[in-house]
Amino acid sequence: MDIQSNNLYVCPNCQAALQPTPSALFCSGCAQNYPVARGMPDFVLTKPADNPNPFLHGFGKFLAPIYEGPFWFSIMLRLLGGKKAPSLSDIVELVSQRMAPIEGRILDFATGTGTYGRHVATENRDVFGIDISREMLKKGQQYVENAHIANMHFARADGTALPFPDQVFDGCLLCGSLHIFPDTVGVLREIGRTLKPQATVVATTVIHGEEGILKIKNGRKPALKNMKAFDLPELENLIKEAGYTEFKAEPFGCLVLFSMRKV
Repeated sequence: MDIQSNNLYVCPNCQAALQPTPSALFCSGCAQNYPVARGMPDFVLTKPADNPNPFLHGFGKFLAPIYEGPFWFSIMLRLLGGKKAPSLSDIVELVSQRMAPIEGRILDFATGTGTYGRHVATENRDVFGIDISREMLKKGQQYVENAHIANMHFARADGTALPFPDQVFDGCLLCGSLHIFPDTVGVLREIGRTLKPQATVVATTVIHGEEGILKIKNGRKPALKNMKAFDLPELENLIKEAGYTEFKAEPFGCLVLFSMRKV
């Protein structure tokens, strides 16, 4: 594990500093050992039976090999966006543009395979990606290694208990995951805990839009089996409740790209 990322992580249980060992990070505060494999620490203590997240139940193993292939995003974005559907490269470009003014440390929340984070990692921008899926993270590591990206760091972590201290990040990516967490406000507050005041968050999520599969009422129930869809006013209210402001949304059918700023 590189020294820079090692120094930033803390115990997600008690927020105590961690002591590196040859194969783990040890918390003396709660006597918890967090294993490290291929430079990636594992902070997940949740058992699958205690968490409905599909990525704790094997979905990542299925999704990781095809996630950034030619079919997954093209099909999903078409279903969500309808005639207004952007391509994955379009979204990556839009996210990168909104992140361009931000330098320093970036939290890539639910990074998956580093789809967005690795495209914004630069000499002036260190990206710390967390995800609960081991398989998605391993695939992300492969992409980063193949592209020789130095400033992208991965850790396995539960999004409801982040392994970072308070107010360390200058910005955050929150792409494609907010709709799978039952407690929207709780997750946003946990992210906000790690952000500096006025830090910008760039995000995508699922809404009830004017185009796409979620426009059809009969199609909503099966499509939303493992996720929720927001109405835009509802999403803005949740964001305000969680301690953010300056909500700016750009809908693409039932997909929305939005930004907000921590108060």
